[in-house]
Amino acid sequence: MITHKNYNPRTIRAITDTLNTEGVSVAGYPDFCISSLDRPNDLWEKPFKNIPDKCQHLLIGLFFCSGSGSRISDLRLVFDATHAAMCEQFRIGAGPKDFEEALKIMESGFVAISSTTVSFINPSLRDYLQEYLKDIALLKIILPNWLPGHRIYGIILMKSSNRHARIGSNCSMASGMPRNDCI
Repeated sequence: MITHKNYNPRTIRAITDTLNTEGVSVAGYPDFCISSLDRPNDLWEKPFKNIPDKCQHLLIGLFFCSGSGSRISDLRLVFDATHAAMCEQFRIGAGPKDFEEALKIMESGFVAISSTTVSFINPSLRDYLQEYLKDIALLKIILPNWLPGHRIYGIILMKSSNRHARIGSNCSMASGMPRNDCI
């Protein structure tokens, strides 16, 4: 496993997490481990869907910020717009401390906080979110709530040959704004 191209100690930790191994037999465990390394995005589905909505919104906001991390103040602006749109659309309750609470819950398990910067703890989480955010209906909820001219790193919707949305990691926002950190 150590020589696998997707080997990462945090990925191994995620593979061995009881949430991911539930229902895996002892005999099937080696195949499960190799399969998980082959498709690390699959490891994040259960944990992502089992965290509070505000935490999902925080991770989505971080995805739209910067590949190497985001200033907390910048992430806050994207979170506020994303969280408000999602809460309104899905009739989810929101509170004034949702950002701080989500950040605290996500620290160490999903994100790392260093001084004033937040980043994903594992690159495969970003990969999972890239797949998750191919949902055009979800993007139509989130994107219109950002202020006009709001610069976002890493998003553009493009028609692919099979008519699915694709999210480019080095593109500009559809509004034509240059690639940059959140604000």
